[in-house]
Amino acid sequence: MMKIKRFLLMIALVCLCACGAQHQAFNLEKEGLLYSYSDNVMFYYPRNWRLEKDDLKLSVDIQAPNSREAMFLDVYAIEDRNTPSELVQIYCTKLENLGVSVTASSEIHLTSGQSAYRIDGENGRDGTCFSEIVLYVGNQQYVFSYIAEQATYEENISEMWEFLMSLSVNEAQSVTS
Repeated sequence: MMKIKRFLLMIALVCLCACGAQHQAFNLEKEGLLYSYSDNVMFYYPRNWRLEKDDLKLSVDIQAPNSREAMFLDVYAIEDRNTPSELVQIYCTKLENLGVSVTASSEIHLTSGQSAYRIDGENGRDGTCFSEIVLYVGNQQYVFSYIAEQATYEENISEMWEFLMSLSVNEAQSVTS
């Protein structure tokens, strides 16, 4: 009887250890690189991805080595005086007019504490899915996106979401061309 209890206890311990080994915390500093853009925008991106900056378009493209997924940071000037919630509705409408299906939109708080919007969607024409952080600071809209083929997206979105959430914009300055 005592041997059976010990055996069951050992099995329980092995199961607990195995479950704990599968759950590892994602470390943004270890898995990614910090990038500063125009002295007021900072974010992390995957360590082994290639980054290209376009100062004329105020954008940063980050490409995965396998080319099946990418991240983008785009900065747009805002001319009208709508509230951020109205602006994000206008942005979602623009996406839908381009043939993209917006599946979810919600207000969130970034790791920096800034209030932003999360937009998720898919493009039925090419089978890609995306998640975006949309942040309004001053007269500018910051869109930090992750896009991938559906299978790759579903496999990687939890880690990629950590990178998207790392976006931080210094409100004292603005990016200008």
